[in-house]
Amino acid sequence: MESNRYLALAIELAVDARDFEKALLLAGRNEGPRLLSEWWDQKKIGKAEVVALLADVWSSVEWPSRHLRMRDWIAFFRVADYPKPAEPLQVYRGAPPPYARGMAWSTDIERARRFAERWTIIGRAAFVYTAVAQPDAVLADIDALLEDGGRGEHEIVVDPSRLGRITRLR
Repeated sequence: MESNRYLALAIELAVDARDFEKALLLAGRNEGPRLLSEWWDQKKIGKAEVVALLADVWSSVEWPSRHLRMRDWIAFFRVADYPKPAEPLQVYRGAPPPYARGMAWSTDIERARRFAERWTIIGRAAFVYTAVAQPDAVLADIDALLEDGGRGEHEIVVDPSRLGRITRLR
């Protein structure tokens, strides 16, 4: 497949993180997680580069968990060690029941409702869930990390294993 050839070229392209954007253009934005992972494994990038690149790579890809395993995302976010909130956060997620305990949440209930509606459009039953994310469960506040303020989703990335009780809203 042509995209695999471009990804292979992108992986081999760089000698340091300054070339990441060029490699990402070559490979395609949905290959960002794999490219980041390959460069990390090959020691082409270190912690400073992960801190600088991770939020953008996460937010640029559709369905992050389809491109990198959850445990790998969590490991990268732990490496980045982004600032934690001082207080617990009320977070919301719009998803089908099997995906209720995911990494991407929002502090905006209306945004979560829109995500739930997206699922219903394609014929899947979806609901809005809420939880209280303690500071140690929060891996990143994506909008705060991106220069342009992100996509306005008020996205909070959490470690689902550290998220407490999840409640389905009516």
